[in-house]
Amino acid sequence: MNSPTLPYISYSPKRQFCVCVTPHSSRATWLAVKHVRKHRSFVYDANGKHWEEIWTVDDRAFGLFARMFNLIRPIEFSFTEAAPITVKEMTKILCAIIDNDPDDLWCQWMTHGQVKRRLRRQKTPGDLICFAGDLGLTEFNREVYGDQIEQTK
Repeated sequence: MNSPTLPYISYSPKRQFCVCVTPHSSRATWLAVKHVRKHRSFVYDANGKHWEEIWTVDDRAFGLFARMFNLIRPIEFSFTEAAPITVKEMTKILCAIIDNDPDDLWCQWMTHGQVKRRLRRQKTPGDLICFAGDLGLTEFNREVYGDQIEQTK
């Protein structure tokens, strides 16, 4: 099976991104599942390849109780290759996400302009992923705080 090379940036266009240094968790909340179904999710990996994330979910695992309390349930990930994009194009996507950031999640210590200028300086996929990870939203933070982040959108 083809899959992205770690580390990678997982993102939903104009919505959110995080840097994953380990494979995705095989569990998610109902809110996360709804988000991915509505907005699609992509990955830009360390080799500069672009992937679409496909989430396979057994909806029966998300019964009324699980939805009411937003419980974490098992899911399966797979990836399909998406249209290739360059580092410059990925930078534009990340800049658009930062522009659409009402809570300054990625710009807590710098202005939006400063963060975008620093993103634009990155020349390789690895450099871009490293800097994006330094902005603070890693896979761990997404798992722990993802629901709160998603509820603000």
